[in-house]
Amino acid sequence: MYSCANYPRGCRGRVNKEGTKCSDCRQLNLRRPGSASPFAQPRNFKRQLPSEMRAEFANNMSELAM
Repeated sequence: MYSCANYPRGCRGRVNKEGTKCSDCRQLNLRRPGSASPFAQPRNFKRQLPSEMRAEFANNMSELAM
């Protein structure tokens, strides 16, 4: 038994062939991560709201003014 190809993403599924996806990942059409390295840095895909961007910009400007 081998781990599912999506194992670095948190999938704990088991498969009979190395490098394949488990039935749950196939059914949900989940993709294998681009970088399967356990040392890869996590990516932050959260987008900021316009109000958050304005607040951050204002904070940065006030720090520069000091």
